[in-house]
Amino acid sequence: MEPIKKLLHGQNFSEFNTKKEELESLQKVLSDSLEKKFKGRVLAKNILNDVFFVEAMNSAVASQLKMTDSQLIEKINDTHQIETKIKKIKINVAIQHLSNPKRNIRNIPASANESLRHLKAEMSDSPLKNIINGLFKPKK
Repeated sequence: MEPIKKLLHGQNFSEFNTKKEELESLQKVLSDSLEKKFKGRVLAKNILNDVFFVEAMNSAVASQLKMTDSQLIEKINDTHQIETKIKKIKINVAIQHLSNPKRNIRNIPASANESLRHLKAEMSDSPLKNIINGLFKPKK
């Protein structure tokens, strides 16, 4: 583990380390300037051309943050922790891709199974019959 740490603190990764430290300081300034309800829901991304890029976890947080962006700009500029003065805040909404949660499979009562089997036997070929056939196929 030590050789990896030495490699990361070496000259090759100094650019990445400075960028990481810059982002951490931006996040600290942002979290110090935000209200309690926004902390943990907003990430500082970057400052380019006097525009502070911020990422909100959802659109509700983004819209509330947008309403208070002028006060936030004043608070951040008053701290003097950032060399450049911020003129504008651009808020992006983070898109979260939730994996499809597995549905709980309920056991179908035996009487319902029997009714479906009887209905399937009486039906002519149709899309509904194909769906009912799919219910009785063994799961892989």
